[in-house]
Amino acid sequence: MDPSSRAQARSLGYALLAELLERGVTDATRDAATVSDAMAAAIEAGDADGLAADHERAFGWAAPPLAGFYLDPERLVGGPRTDALLALFDAAGYAPDLRSRDAEHLSVTLRALAFLSGAEADAREDGHEGAVERVEVLARRLLDEHVLRWLPVFALAVRRTALAFPVALVDELEALIGSHREALPGATPAFALPDAPPLLEDDETGLREIGAYLSAPAHAGFVLTREDVARLGRGLNVPRGFGDRTQLIVNLLRSAARFDALDALLEALEGEAADQRDRLTSWGPATTAWRGRIDETLSILRALRERAGALP
Repeated sequence: MDPSSRAQARSLGYALLAELLERGVTDATRDAATVSDAMAAAIEAGDADGLAADHERAFGWAAPPLAGFYLDPERLVGGPRTDALLALFDAAGYAPDLRSRDAEHLSVTLRALAFLSGAEADAREDGHEGAVERVEVLARRLLDEHVLRWLPVFALAVRRTALAFPVALVDELEALIGSHREALPGATPAFALPDAPPLLEDDETGLREIGAYLSAPAHAGFVLTREDVARLGRGLNVPRGFGDRTQLIVNLLRSAARFDALDALLEALEGEAADQRDRLTSWGPATTAWRGRIDETLSILRALRERAGALP
């Protein structure tokens, strides 16, 4: 395949994956999605209601495709990160019709990458090398400064749901982004996560503070989903109650303390963190910060086990 055709195929791939990520399988995308053997098998194995339910469970609950969920300590979207992303869209001449907070949805950036790949195909066809270089710079910045900072953790969280179509979708997405980034010049730079709160230095640190820390991927370095919390509770035979994800984690910690199982829960959380760290082996510098943060969290969990009986 010549470079222009390859860029055009990439553009179509990004556009399809953006639509599937945002809306799931629809009549308009079903046939195109079956080009992937894994996605075709998942579609054929389920019905429309089941596919919609799995889409909501994966992308609405377990692993929201929003940059702020992973990169912001409060799991919020908006602010300087969104402003930087919108500035890149503007530089690319891509003008999505959305509220600024929606810009952090992965599907929006995928459509921007589709737009840029289409522009690259046209520039290559016309022999405009300067335009090709400008498009590549913008695509590299979108990937390195935005998508690749959280895609690996997002994809891992989706895979851990074991839901066939969402898993097949992120597999295709990582493969497409991987091939695109490999074709672009320069290495992916490392980046730093926000500073984590000094839990071990604060004598007032209690189960609520620990729960809030563990609920923020930017602090803990890994994702604890509602399903993870429920599974941990069942394994220790302690309730996790109701509420949002942070409250569920706090409830689980408090229940474990009440039933003399806090040490066992902290040990189980160590296992969760270590497992996710070991699975973040791809993307090189893009996962260095995440693996390093998980190592910090493991040290914190071990230290907390030593003072488990005194935690307020």
